[in-house]
Amino acid sequence: MPQVRGYCPLCISRCGAISTVEAGRLVKVAPDPEHPTGKSFCAKGRAAPELVHSDRRILYPMMRSRPKGDADPGWRRVSWDEALAFAANGMRRAAAAHGPEAVAFAVTTPSGTAVADAFGWIHRLAHAFGSPNVIFATENCNWHKDHAPRLTFGAPIGTPDFENTGCMLFWGFNPTTSWPAYAQAARDAKKRGARLIVVDPRRAGFAKIADQRLAVRPGTDGALALAIAGVMIRNGWYDRDFIADWTNGPFLVRADDGRFLTMEASGASVVWDMERQEPVAVDRNSGGDREAGLRYVLSPTGFSASELRLHPEGIGMKLSTRYHAYRVDGFQTPTGRLEVYSERLLEAGLSPVPEYVPGPLPASEDYPLRLTSAKVPYFCHSQHHALPSLRRRVPEPFVELHPDLAREKGIKETDWVIIETPVGSTRARAKITEGIAADAVCAQYGWWEPCPDLGLPGYELAEANYNALIDDASYDKASGSNAMHGYPCSIRLECGVQANDLRRQS
Repeated sequence: MPQVRGYCPLCISRCGAISTVEAGRLVKVAPDPEHPTGKSFCAKGRAAPELVHSDRRILYPMMRSRPKGDADPGWRRVSWDEALAFAANGMRRAAAAHGPEAVAFAVTTPSGTAVADAFGWIHRLAHAFGSPNVIFATENCNWHKDHAPRLTFGAPIGTPDFENTGCMLFWGFNPTTSWPAYAQAARDAKKRGARLIVVDPRRAGFAKIADQRLAVRPGTDGALALAIAGVMIRNGWYDRDFIADWTNGPFLVRADDGRFLTMEASGASVVWDMERQEPVAVDRNSGGDREAGLRYVLSPTGFSASELRLHPEGIGMKLSTRYHAYRVDGFQTPTGRLEVYSERLLEAGLSPVPEYVPGPLPASEDYPLRLTSAKVPYFCHSQHHALPSLRRRVPEPFVELHPDLAREKGIKETDWVIIETPVGSTRARAKITEGIAADAVCAQYGWWEPCPDLGLPGYELAEANYNALIDDASYDKASGSNAMHGYPCSIRLECGVQANDLRRQS
């Protein structure tokens, strides 16, 4: 049977994979041990044939034939040309009436789709069209690593140096459920002798093997972060010369408006043309044909698109890390230094330095517990609940609670229970574990899709979904993320419903 080497695109991990095809159908996906990210492979990747050949999968563009609000949208299949023309005409009409800035380009999550490989092309399309608006749904998971480092260092967070690090800190991050390649690299580093610190209210994944685990109360991570920073400052555990020479910490701040006493700089927008080795002006109205765009994107690697097409498994290239680059180029920030005080946040009406704001809802006699949530390794957010091999592992939504709390409430393993907050309530199966604090519970989100092959139902939002427990009344103004953890809650046995014999299969 033909085998195709490549990688799994179901999430950001991009694990090296070998796909087996029989009679034109994908029948198996397995890890490729020769690929840099192929040492581990999750259950979702192995279930790819079920996803690809599901009769629920939409393979063609569909267009509604009835107005919005109609009980029956009247979906009809259309060609790709008709769908693209419909979208393009709508964009042109909006731009003609209100300007290209009236159009926004939205993308899906890179944590559960293959869209990350297309981000650059979506940006190019938006810029060529003339719109500055690209909408990401990463305010809850990626903003802190995508934008906070840019505000501080002027660059993304980068790739961890697992081969050389002596200590790893995982904060609210369990790569065993969401990033297999990352998890494998971390395991290798720990075997080599690197220390591991995990900040997590649950003892799950890497928290089970951590050298030190900080079981933070859900919703109080900010207080812990500032407390650690305070101890470091008080004890002098920082590089004084670096702080003085390479951060904006020593800058004077005006008392009237909070701005620095510095000269403002201005510059032109340019890009570096790798082929011509010279700066060129950005023209947002110019067209980059497809092959020219590929050449531009690939130029730093030294490989051509045609070479890559001959090697779907990828081509290895030697990479080197440039340490202390800031000593030559400075930091790509307004001040050219690492910014511990951000004028850009100040200009947006936000605090220029980190601050901790407690949640808006305090614990009470009616809601004495703290709520949190975590990913399940068999699903990508709300996806894959209809795939039999995965849903069989976790057939129903569950909530984790400590044995002491379970005894207090008269709850047994797999009992149906009700979780309540001041916002709403939901139901789930009880999963009793000592891996969580006695005053906290961990519920799930994303349960809506049925699995007909196993006779398992879907759920309404208010019936069995974490979203019914939280609201958008409080949100972080910098990232746009709403408060999802730390809500005060209570838990009780669902009236008239006891544990049944259903047990989860491993």
